[in-house]
Amino acid sequence: MPRVIKAVYENGMFKPVGKINLREHQQVEIVLSEMSSVTQNTQGILKGLDDDAINDIALSPEFLPEES
Repeated sequence: MPRVIKAVYENGMFKPVGKINLREHQQVEIVLSEMSSVTQNTQGILKGLDDDAINDIALSPEFLPEES
């Protein structure tokens, strides 16, 4: 059954954002789809702030569900 696993590309490797349940050496097929940025997803919601300020707010640990 297909699953969506969020990952980050760092130093030539894909690193899952969270824990995944796979056997060691299990082969999988990866389909890439770029995610839009926080700024793109919230365009027009917060007026008067630049892209960096919006990203800082959106990525603050205070508002990340993983940190709750």
